[in-house]
Formats: sequence, C-alpha cells, structure tokens
Amino acid sequence: MDLVELLDFAESSGPGAAAGWALDEAAARECASQRDSIRLVGLLHRQGEWARAQAALVLARACAGAVEALAGGEGGVCPPRSLVAEAALICGVTQWEANQLARVGRAGLTEPTLGRALAQGRVSVGCADSVRRAAERLDDPTDRGRVVGLGLRLAGGGHCRPRVEEACEALAADLHPEGFSGAHEVAFAERCVWYRPRAAGMALVTLFGAADQLRAAMEAAGSSASPVGENDHRTADQRLYDAMVERLVGAEPAGGDPARWQVLVRLDAATLLGLDERPGLIPGVGPVSAEVGRLIARDATWRGLLTDPGSGRPVWLSERAYPPGAVLGRARGDGTQRARPPDDDDDGGGPGGSGVGRGGGPSGCGPPNGCGPPNGCGPRLAGPGGSGVGRGGGPSGCGPPNGCGPRVAGPGRGGTGLGGTASGGVFGPARSWPVETASADSYLPGSRLRLLLAVRQPRCANPACGQPSRRCEVDHIRPFDRSRAAADQTVASNLQHLNKACHQLKTRWGWRYVRDVDTGVTTITTPLGFDYRVPPCRLD
Repeated sequence: MDLVELLDFAESSGPGAAAGWALDEAAARECASQRDSIRLVGLLHRQGEWARAQAALVLARACAGAVEALAGGEGGVCPPRSLVAEAALICGVTQWEANQLARVGRAGLTEPTLGRALAQGRVSVGCADSVRRAAERLDDPTDRGRVVGLGLRLAGGGHCRPRVEEACEALAADLHPEGFSGAHEVAFAERCVWYRPRAAGMALVTLFGAADQLRAAMEAAGSSASPVGENDHRTADQRLYDAMVERLVGAEPAGGDPARWQVLVRLDAATLLGLDERPGLIPGVGPVSAEVGRLIARDATWRGLLTDPGSGRPVWLSERAYPPGAVLGRARGDGTQRARPPDDDDDGGGPGGSGVGRGGGPSGCGPPNGCGPPNGCGPRLAGPGGSGVGRGGGPSGCGPPNGCGPRVAGPGRGGTGLGGTASGGVFGPARSWPVETASADSYLPGSRLRLLLAVRQPRCANPACGQPSRRCEVDHIRPFDRSRAAADQTVASNLQHLNKACHQLKTRWGWRYVRDVDTGVTTITTPLGFDYRVPPCRLD
C-alpha cells in the first residue's frame, strides 16, 4: 500500500489497532505533499486521543470496581485515590492529569453518548472534560443530553476546547439558571492561585476566581500603567504586566517599611563576583539569569553550602549567615568590609581564617573574625562567607575530608542564599557527611534542617506531584518511634517532603518509601507491587 492508501485505510477504519498499524507504516515514510503531512498529523492525533480515552475508561472502571469491593468488605483492595496515583506514576503524568482521566472516564461510563464518542475517538479528553463539567450541573437527563450533544458537535467540527467549553457553559446556564448560580458559589469557594515555573527564568501565575473581579483587577492595573513615553518601546501587554507587578510587589505595608519577600537562590561565587555568567537557580522553580541573581544578591543574607561535585548532593551547610556587604567588600578589595562579632552558633574554625589555603583564592576571601578553618586553609574559590573547608578540614566536622571550599553563595531577598560545589576534592561516603547526620531533638526539624530539606528536595518526593516543598509536609521515611531518641530519627537522611495527599497515601494506603543513604536514591513501592526509583536532585 502506498502512503495515500494507508491514510485512507486509517481514516475509514477509525481509531484502533488496525489504524495504528497503518499510521505506524505511514509515519515511517516520506510524505510526498504537505497535504499528506497534515492529514497524517490529524490521524495520528486522533489515534493518540483515542488511546487516552481508552485509558480514561479503563481507569474509571478500575476505580468503580474498587468502590464496590470496598463497600462489600473485601480486603486487600486499593482505593480509587491510590489507583489514580499509581496511574500518574506509571503514565509519567501529574496527579492532576491522572485525576482528569478518571473524571472523564467516569463521565463516559455514566453518559452513554459521551462514552461512545470517547471510545470512537470523536472527542479529545480535554474537550470531554469541559463537556462533563457543564453537563454535571444539570439534573434533567434530557438537558444533560443537549449539552453533551452540543459539545460533541463542536468538538467534531474542529472547535478548540475553549470554544467548546464556552458554548456548553452558556447552554447549561440557559437550561438551569438557578443551577448555574449555585455552581458559581461552589466554584467561588475554590478560588486559588497556581504558580508554574517556565523556561528561561520565567513563570506562569494563574488566578482562578470570579470573572468580574479579575477583569476589574486587570482594568485597574491597566489604568495605573505609566503613559507611553517618547523612549518607551514596551507593548501594551508588557506595560500591563509591569503595572500589575508594581501593584503587587512594590506596595508598602501599613507600617511604611518597604515590602520584602523571601526567595532561596543558589548562585555560583564566580558569577556573583562578575567573573562568570552561569545562571543561578531557585529550588523548585528553575534557573534565573546571572544578572538577576546578582541583583537579588545585593540585599540578602548568604549561607555557605558545600556539595559533592560528582553527585551534586549536599555535604555541608553552614550554621552561620553572612551579610553581603562585608564579604563582597573583602572579596573585591574595595574597602567596604564591616566588622561583625562572631555568632554563638558558628561552625567553628580557627583564628585568622581569612588567609588563602592551598586551593588559593583572592586575598582575604575568608570570613572575618576567625570564622574560617585553621591553618590558613581558606576556600578554594572566593565563596562569600568563606565557610567552606579547605584541605585538612576544620573542627567539629565542618567539612568533608580532602574537600574544598564552597563555590556558590546565592542570596535571597529577606531569605537565605546557598553555595554549591567547588571543583576537585574526593569526598567520603555519603553516610559520613555532616548533613546526612544533621538531626533535631524533637519530632519536628529545626530551622537549619528545614532549610537543608528545602534545598535538597525542592518538590514533593512523589515524582508525579509538582507541589513545591513549602506547601508540603515533612515526612519521616521510617516512621517516627516515640520510644526512641528523636535525634536518631529526625535526621536528614530520614526526612522528605510529601504533599498532604501523597503523605496520606503513605500513612493510610500502603505506599512505601525507602532511601539508599549511599546514593540518595529513593525507591517508591506501591500497593500493586510497582517500584519507582527517584534519583536525588542535583544542587550544582
């Protein structure tokens, strides 16, 4: 069969195994015309959406079976929540996407018309979800059928999801105005904000709330935007964005002090000093440009962090924070050093630690007041604060054996900056690293241990969950035993961040987490016997 015959066969047979064979053959061939290329793209997309729809129906049937089994008192049955979480892991999608599959599949089982359209590949999972939401607000089966029929006609006619959703919502509101009002009240109670990191140091903020209020907010920001000047080449969207950010971030509180916020940034010391342009990193968000990192560095607090250059895992975290002015002034030699008394919780270090050790760095790179290691073994690079340890190490286990000083000291506005690895040096096994044995004297970790966890694991330990660590709970991998000393259990190697829902899966539904201390790899074993290996996050 030639290409056109394969495409005709796939189109006439509809999505399924036969069409999959034909499309696989067609995709391996060179398309003779642009028309054939676009036709093949459309058929492949329909086949893919059909496969997603089948997955949604299978998942929904499995969840329905679990509900019946649990209601009948059967033991050893995973609940629907656990099944959906398993589906997210095995499909490599987020739990939100897996939940969407389950919802659409359930709607396909209860609405025969929608179920047939999904089975035949006549509607995408996204459009089916929009149709489902509008139809579920109606009690009358006839009215629901009208909404479903409208959505399927529009989806089959090539209309995109926003158009399908708008039309179905409008019809549902006309058919049952009181139901729409009630749905609005329920939806308004779920108003929230989502933050999603994007490439190139950008992010996407989504506000879910009342349409009239959000539109009014945009209009207010637009009216307050500065007028276009002679040399202002910003677009209307850029001016609106600048105005909204200024209203949100630049406002002063009632007390009159400038607004401040906290963000954690890792920045290479060479970049901080202007010797390199390596991007910084906001844990759980993504990279930021070197210029932005240096801008944040001017008004922040720094803390030294030492990581293994091979694995990128943390090996040491300073207990002492440093102001940027004093350390940058010493590193740059501009005479702006400010005297500062030593802290009570200093990690130790010998007197005069501002000398340069074997690794060598700019003169005076170490911290003032004897905060550096003994014997003049200062940091190999000009890491602000100089709190890393050169060859020979410092007292109290402040640095790894044969190690070197920190390479990074990235600050956060009102928060804490952290350092990264220095080149060279061979570290001992992971179990001997100070941060792996860093512990607390109670069930809850202290501030230093929480900071280490936030840097080491910026998101939930479940790879299908994208929740940042600040919105997660701290979980003991090996359950906390109150008959044992807390210092042996509330330890870095036994702690992880878990979203509340993922935490409940572990504590209530048999999900098991095991961490290999030597490699940092966490193995997740689900109730159905699937194993997922999650490597540690690199910090360099």
